[in-house]
This record gives sequence, C-alpha cells and structure tokens, in this order.
Amino acid sequence: MSLTRWYCDQGAIPGEALYYLDIPPRASTDYASAAVIEHDVQEVDRYEAVIPALDGFRETAESHTFSTLDDAKQWLEQRIPAPPPSYPIDVVPEWWLRDYYTPSPGSGLIVITEPGKPAVIPHGAFAISYHLQAWDIPSTIIHPTHGTIAPMTLRDGERLLEFLLRYRNSLRALTVSCHAGISRSPAIAIAISEWIRTAPTTSDLISRYPGFHRPMYRTFCQALIARGLLTP
Repeated sequence: MSLTRWYCDQGAIPGEALYYLDIPPRASTDYASAAVIEHDVQEVDRYEAVIPALDGFRETAESHTFSTLDDAKQWLEQRIPAPPPSYPIDVVPEWWLRDYYTPSPGSGLIVITEPGKPAVIPHGAFAISYHLQAWDIPSTIIHPTHGTIAPMTLRDGERLLEFLLRYRNSLRALTVSCHAGISRSPAIAIAISEWIRTAPTTSDLISRYPGFHRPMYRTFCQALIARGLLTP
C-alpha cells in the first residue's frame, strides 16, 4: 500500500472517518477519493471502506466492512487508481471542440463563454464539464449593447476551483476551451499549471500562448492563494 496516498484524522472517534484517500494538498477532507470509517461494534473494531458517488465517474456510493484497517485500505486502493503524476492539459478553440475534438477517457472539460451564452456542445464525450462565463476584457467597461460588463471575478474563480477540487483525483486529463483558444482558456490552463503539475508545463504553455488573458490568470491564482494551494 502507498502510505503517501493516505491522510489520518488523529481526532476521529468511532463512527467518523479515520483515514482519507487522495486529499489534494492543503485542501479539505471533503475532496477525498475515499475514506475508512472506524466502528466499535460490541467492543470489536470494524473498518468500513467507503467510495463516494461522483458524477461522471461513479453513479452510486460503494462500501464494504473489514476486520482490519489494512484490509480496508487495500480494498480501496485496488478500486481507486492513484492520481496521475502530471495532468495532460489541452487548450482548444470553440470550433475544434464542437466539430472535431475527441478527448481521452476520463477527461474533464472547462468551456468558457461570454455571460449569457450557452456552453458549446462538444463533439466528443467528456466525463464531466464546467461552464465558466467570463468576458474577454481586462477591466470593467460600459458596453453599448450589454451595459456595464466586468472581467472574471474572484467568486467565479472560487466556483471553478471547487469544481477542480471535487474531481481532481478522478480526472485523467483536462481540456480548456474558449472562442478562439488564445486568451481566456490559456489563462485558466496556465493558472492551473501553477498549482498542479501539467503537461505541457507552465513555461511551455506561456511560450505557446503569449497572448493569454493576464487579468483572468491573476484572478484564478488569487483563488488558489486564498485556499492555500498556491504561494504568492
């Protein structure tokens, strides 16, 4: 068994989760891939291994009870693959996503549109997807048609981060898409690469997309910093 995959809650009491599997660094136990709950049944310890339901990956929760902690942990590790050492990340324009792009198995999608515009329906099947609505502007402006419009907010970044934390341990790859694939989607991809290891790396993504949206990048980095996931 891999000791590095497990986090032990030293303050847990019987009936609460004692061990958690695959908690993202410095994140809440709410985002664990699985857990082991210690039960005291007539003064005999029992260990319940629990795999939660997860949209796009597991339709229902699953659990099994064991007499030893090692057996419970081993059962979970056999069913929950370890997160990859680095995440393949693709940046694609809207037209390619809609008409041609085929993701690898277990991929997640972040699709970015202007507020009020529906998310693009992708050509290929993704395990899960997130629709981020954000204008491609550097600061708040008065638009002749839309009125006062603003760039991505910190709250927008926090919601996106919640999505990534929820699914990070189950994802095998990630695709980010916006209208042209040169400004907003690279900004989010580069910010994600600052937090977790990706392929391409941060420097490669910056070289490939020099026109990435700096305000959006900084806003999402602020969301990461606020959660203690990125050092300022």
